[in-house]
Amino acid sequence: LSSFPIFTHQFTMDLLALPDVFLRKLMRTMTMKDRMAARLTCRAFERLVANSHAGCFENARIIPDFDRNNRKRKLITIDDHSFGDIDSEEGRSEQILQVAPLLFSRISIQSAVIECDGDVFCLDFVRSFTKKFIIQELILVSRTKKGFENSLLLMNDFPKSKCTFDLLFLPEDEALLALPPISTISIWARSEMRLDEPWQLYTSLFFKLIETHRNIYVKHVPITSDELEKTIEIIDKSARKRSVHFLASSFTIIRWLRKYGMSEESQ
Repeated sequence: LSSFPIFTHQFTMDLLALPDVFLRKLMRTMTMKDRMAARLTCRAFERLVANSHAGCFENARIIPDFDRNNRKRKLITIDDHSFGDIDSEEGRSEQILQVAPLLFSRISIQSAVIECDGDVFCLDFVRSFTKKFIIQELILVSRTKKGFENSLLLMNDFPKSKCTFDLLFLPEDEALLALPPISTISIWARSEMRLDEPWQLYTSLFFKLIETHRNIYVKHVPITSDELEKTIEIIDKSARKRSVHFLASSFTIIRWLRKYGMSEESQ
């Protein structure tokens, strides 16, 4: 048997020679981890990563967290990528702010949860980190008055975002009433008297909130059957889809049902 020579050819391709439109579409499909690795390969890729849109990511979180020793630290994630354990040292925070602008020209986030309390995360840091963000749903968590004030300022940086305020403390009535119309307000504060008792939202404030904002989620509202009727009328007058969640006493609900002839014998 005669033998035939085997010829091999190594195929190489210069990705940077691809059309610009294709390259930018390709860059939108990369994970954050891939973008960080790609920018380290050469200066050309470094420029491409920095000057391209990162695409759409499902979620981002900029919130305080606790390490194994129950010490506060900074948690920053985009989808499943974490920017590492960041303690209170300013040097590490400065490194994050230096690297972030080099990872994309813009980035779209479907849902971002941010807690800017002024203790772990100062407002300037959050603003610097998110200045290239396009956020569809912005969820602002506040545990203190300072955090609430920072959230208001941060909300103004994203006027096109659907905004949710997640309040874990007891804000003053005037502060709540000063809020512009937003998508959702959640108030899960606890009573100052007992930690196992939810804060009761006064009905007069409750009515003003549901007249102004689309969705309201609160704990207990000391509401009467007539006020429950008024709540339903306010919601019914709105042409848009909305959601109002609150706890009312069983006595109030029973009295309201009896106004319409419903009782234990009703089918």
